[in-house]
Amino acid sequence: MLGSTELAARTYMNTLESFCFLLGFSLALAAQIQIAHLYGAGKTGEAYRAAYKVLTVGLPLVIVNAFILVVFGTHVLRLFTQDSDILALCVTLLWMNLMLQPGKMVNMALGNSLNAVGDTRYTMKISLIFMWVVATGCSYLLGVSLGWGIVAIYSCMIADEYIRGVLSYFRWRGRKYLRKKKKR
Repeated sequence: MLGSTELAARTYMNTLESFCFLLGFSLALAAQIQIAHLYGAGKTGEAYRAAYKVLTVGLPLVIVNAFILVVFGTHVLRLFTQDSDILALCVTLLWMNLMLQPGKMVNMALGNSLNAVGDTRYTMKISLIFMWVVATGCSYLLGVSLGWGIVAIYSCMIADEYIRGVLSYFRWRGRKYLRKKKKR
């Protein structure tokens, strides 16, 4: 439905995005382990601050990494294709990836932090709802049904990451599970 140019661009972008994603995901997983350890030891204040520490380190790293992809991505893509339509579309998607990665980092870091302290139902519920409604539903509506293509689909992916990241932020800031641990 999207066409070969958009599908090829998405395939190339999926590979390039993994470089940003893996760095952020690795940091989020490391934070999850650290927070679970601190939480289990009853150090809830340190556990709470650890989530923000990973964001302090992770956000600049994924932004710089995504910006490096913007600068050098076209050169890398030319190793795989010379199709000017695919390259032009990928340039747009590289800039959109620069917007996507900070939201993804917040979502992963805080979502994993919530999981580390046992608040897994919350992250599961918001993930199910917003991935189905925003990432999938809106992507299909805007990208396929209305014919706005892969740029609309990327926009929906960005919206999904930021919505879940903001919801996870407010949940983490509320310290619900951290307060429960202190009461025990």
